[in-house]
Amino acid sequence: MQSNLAFDRTAGSHPLAAAGQRGVRRTRTRKGHRTVRMETAGFHRVVREAAMPNLLSLSLVAFSVLSVGACAFVPRNVDISAVEGRVVYPREAFTAVRHVVFGPFEDRRPSRTLLGVGGNKLMMVTTSVGIEGDLRALLERVVRQNFAASGIGEGRSPITVKGAVLEATTDAVGPDHVYVQVTASLTILDSTSNVPILHRTLTGRTVTPVTQISNMAWEDAFVGALNQISGEVQQIAAVTATS
Repeated sequence: MQSNLAFDRTAGSHPLAAAGQRGVRRTRTRKGHRTVRMETAGFHRVVREAAMPNLLSLSLVAFSVLSVGACAFVPRNVDISAVEGRVVYPREAFTAVRHVVFGPFEDRRPSRTLLGVGGNKLMMVTTSVGIEGDLRALLERVVRQNFAASGIGEGRSPITVKGAVLEATTDAVGPDHVYVQVTASLTILDSTSNVPILHRTLTGRTVTPVTQISNMAWEDAFVGALNQISGEVQQIAAVTATS
């Protein structure tokens, strides 16, 4: 006996499938998925269909992400020789009334070519910020000239003034600002006994807004940090001149 569940070869369909077409119900589910319930005389089957992705929405999201970071992957750089003219310290020649021995001045930074990193408005690191030029030599000029302005020049003396660059770094402060921090040390000692008379850690830190895709934000922050250090050296030189 042929089973009632046999396929009808002429119709090309299952009898229950044909009979069940009248029982199809479509319902909506969350997040754009559609559930189709097919009820037939002998079984229930649920088919979950994934909705067609909204290609336009995906394209807009991808475009937005690319727009945020498209210009941020260009490496930034602070050129010391280009910004030194904006660092505030005495430039004139002065007559010395007291003498000290200057040096040595050192550069103890872990990296002399990397200032730090930069990011986009999503606070993602997207670029490196380099630094080029002789920061050690710039610190020495700042010290020498500030002391010279207080009447202290190079000459034979038991007093030695030396310094070191310890750190120069940058990073983001929120989505729209960056900072540059420069740390140095200044030591005045009696060279006959090698006993320090003064030891000071000098720190300059300046925060600037990022208003355009350029090196300007980091240059402004770098100059501001060095100007703070120069101001501290000036105070130390003034006290040394009167002691």
